[in-house]
Amino acid sequence: MIKEREECSKKRLKEIDESNMYIEAEQRADYQTGRANKYRDRSDEYQVWYEQEEQLAVEEEAEARAATSEQSSAKVTRKEADKIEIRDWPKLNDINVWKSSVVQAVYAASADDNLQKWSDWLKPALERMPDMNLLSSSGGKEFQAIDAKLSIALQKIINGAREAGRDVAMQLRLLTNSRGENTQFVMGREILAMIWKVSGLLQRMKLYSMLRTSTA
Repeated sequence: MIKEREECSKKRLKEIDESNMYIEAEQRADYQTGRANKYRDRSDEYQVWYEQEEQLAVEEEAEARAATSEQSSAKVTRKEADKIEIRDWPKLNDINVWKSSVVQAVYAASADDNLQKWSDWLKPALERMPDMNLLSSSGGKEFQAIDAKLSIALQKIINGAREAGRDVAMQLRLLTNSRGENTQFVMGREILAMIWKVSGLLQRMKLYSMLRTSTA
């Protein structure tokens, strides 16, 4: 009888241990599911924020186009500016606003009232993976002067950016040295592509870091 009771007790203890292990496994699974849901919710929030920033840039560009539409329709003759004025190095929080300001600055400096024409001309330099071979040429005689002035303006803000512009400054120095023998300078759209590519990468790294921090 005693032996049977001992065996029964051992069997009962084993059943309790197995039940506890099952409960712990379920709790761990619920915890992991909760973390995954939290991460997904945070990711959705940052995606919405990024899309809002993109939409803001589009709206600002549309406003600039609307503001100059009356002047464009009148075909007013303008003189090309001696230089292009561009705001300082782009900040990660308003990189798309900076992009819009570059388009406006180039248009304002040109002697052409066609805003869409200059927006399209700059577009290849503002892609995530720009074609640098394409950008090594101004794309036509009518763009050469503006391209040269854009190059000067962007080199100026790179020099003023110091640490923030270090990577682009190094790329620019290497490219300039490689072309030194042919006396061919680096085009404005090429430099713009370098700045945009580095700034876009830093922005994505910042968003990733924010996601990691929020889910830690």
